[in-house]
Amino acid sequence: MLLNYKKVLLWGLLALGLYGALKVSYLTWRGDSPCPSVVGIYICYVVLTGYLMMVVTQFLTSFKAVVFYLGWIIVFGIALLGTTLELMQGNICPQNSSGLPLCYVSLFFIVVIGLLFWIQRKNVDV
Repeated sequence: MLLNYKKVLLWGLLALGLYGALKVSYLTWRGDSPCPSVVGIYICYVVLTGYLMMVVTQFLTSFKAVVFYLGWIIVFGIALLGTTLELMQGNICPQNSSGLPLCYVSLFFIVVIGLLFWIQRKNVDV
C-alpha cells in the first residue's frame, strides 16, 4: 500500500510548525528569548495553540474542518501580520540561527499546510 504523499507532507509540516512553536514558546517561558506580546499574551503561545488545534484534527472525525481552519486562521493571521510588520519595521519576529525571521517561515508553512489540507479534503490529485 502506497503512502499518501500529501498526508505525509501535511504531517511533516504540522510537526515542524508545532516543533518551532514549542521551541519559541519554551524559550519565551524561560525568559531567554521572549516573543512579542499583545495585551500581555505572548504571540508564540497563540501560534502554539493554533498548531495544536491543527494537529488534533488529524485524529478527529467530527468537526475536523472547522477546528482545523480555526487553528489555521489563527496562525495564518499572526504570520501574515508578523511578516507585514517585519517588512515594514523590521526586528518584530524572532529569528532563527541564520537570522531569518520566523514569521516568514511560519507564513510559508501555514500557506502550504492550508493548501495540503484543502487538497486532501477535496481529493484533488495534483
